[in-house]
Amino acid sequence: MIKLIKRILMLMGFFWLVTTVALMVLALSSKPDLEPNSVLVVRLDGELPERAEPGLDALLSSEPKLSFGATLSGIRDAARHPAIEGLVLRIGDPQLGAAQLQEFGQAMDAFRQNGKWSVSYLETAGEFSRGDAAYAVAVTADETVLSPPGEINLVGMRADVPFFAGTLDKLKIGVHVERRHEFKNAPNSFTERRLSATHREALAALVDDLQRTFIDDLAARRHVSRQVVIRWFQHGPYSAEEALKAGLVDRTGYMDQLLESLSARGANRDNMVPLATFRAATARSLDSGPTVGLITVSGPIVRGDNLDGNFDSQTTSGEITRALAQARKADVAGVVLRIDSPGGSYIASDLIRRELAVTRAKSIPVVASMANVAASGGYFVAMDANHIIAEPSTITGSIGVYGILPAFRRFFSDLLGVTFDGYQQTPHANAYSLLDGPSSARQDQLTEALDRIYADFVEKAAKARGQTTKQLDAVARGRVWSGKAALERGLVDSIGGMHEALQQVRALAKIPADAELTIKRFPYPDTPIAHLRALLTGAVQNSRALRTLVSQLAMLSRGEPTAVSLPPEFQVKP
Repeated sequence: MIKLIKRILMLMGFFWLVTTVALMVLALSSKPDLEPNSVLVVRLDGELPERAEPGLDALLSSEPKLSFGATLSGIRDAARHPAIEGLVLRIGDPQLGAAQLQEFGQAMDAFRQNGKWSVSYLETAGEFSRGDAAYAVAVTADETVLSPPGEINLVGMRADVPFFAGTLDKLKIGVHVERRHEFKNAPNSFTERRLSATHREALAALVDDLQRTFIDDLAARRHVSRQVVIRWFQHGPYSAEEALKAGLVDRTGYMDQLLESLSARGANRDNMVPLATFRAATARSLDSGPTVGLITVSGPIVRGDNLDGNFDSQTTSGEITRALAQARKADVAGVVLRIDSPGGSYIASDLIRRELAVTRAKSIPVVASMANVAASGGYFVAMDANHIIAEPSTITGSIGVYGILPAFRRFFSDLLGVTFDGYQQTPHANAYSLLDGPSSARQDQLTEALDRIYADFVEKAAKARGQTTKQLDAVARGRVWSGKAALERGLVDSIGGMHEALQQVRALAKIPADAELTIKRFPYPDTPIAHLRALLTGAVQNSRALRTLVSQLAMLSRGEPTAVSLPPEFQVKP
């Protein structure tokens, strides 16, 4: 009897799960109607991650949060849609990097170039805080409206570097650092108390370059001279009245007043369409055109794998090599590798780079698109792409390597009273101990390893960039560059963002200009738990994916093997 009850409960749970998932699929696949003269509403507040996976809250929200790429593609699609008359940007406190700001502006330019109007509503550009990003987003629209209590806090670019040498001294923790070479400044935070000469040189050049680009962008969008923008930075912050008088905004008003004014533009204010709704209404079949794979490297790069598809703030070598293998098996026309990473493991980075080379060897072009940061390992993974694209403000380069060896013995003994004793049978058994600094033998090993890694990095970069190792070494040595400076030094091929990367893939793959591209994200889930998680997070596009999941769950309930791969169509469109 007990076994029978258990079986009944298991069956009830199974059917409840399948029913719930089916209802989610139907909800996600329904397409709302778009009325003529509709106005697209884009809300920007908080972070727009490069790789976003909507959770269950997305099913309960009328405006689920989209990834950065989904936001841009939505705006570009709306630029060509006949039902969309114009666009309203509602700006809170967007957390966007300098390169993302430029890419967002390019999407807004595409909207404008299709003969459509746009207006931004800015609550405030900073509230007792910096407001550069919020203001930079606002001025991408044709008209900028600032709320009467708001203000414009333009303060400019700044880089603050924390130094922990004093803290480590107080804690009696020793740190041994080796680097290749003088501009590899990341470990300075653990060994110095202020900027070294080379650290200051590289940082000042980078910040100055980003600030000049920022000034140029604001001047172009507000149709004023660079000198006017420079004065804005020198004399702020500005109240709403002062900002209007100085020409930073076009008018002041509340949101209801802005909505009232839309009728003068020929728009129907009753047809305000959130961006997520627009994307749901215009979703195309995943088989409607040549397929381009989209693979995102976001956050630190580490060794290992991510088999359940639960992406967090780092990227594993296993997930990216698997993604590239899946893309090859899916016979994609090309691949865009989107990178927003400060680097990480040398081994993990090289494994990814190699998989790019394997993909290219299959006559599948790969284009690397660099977002805010593609430095060190973030640059390493891009090197074997056919073409590398960066924004002018992308932080890139940092071709170098460093190693940090901490020593905790004095911390434990002097502060905590903990002592250690031990025994080893081989001479180098303590080589990786965290108690003491490196022995002479360990120091020799570290020196050899860093020399080898740096030489390998430079050699591979030189080969990929068509330079000699001497030429490449001159712009390497651990130094970071802006995307603009990287282009001048041959580290990237062109300036632009995801849109330009897709156009480059189109050219390399010889895809006709009038062919509609289908974008598929990789990797796709390949375990039952990953399938279920993807279903619950909105990654389902068709009933085929649901049937696959149900069949796997059925096999699992019978104790049968479940190594069934899900088709590439089981994807979220970017």
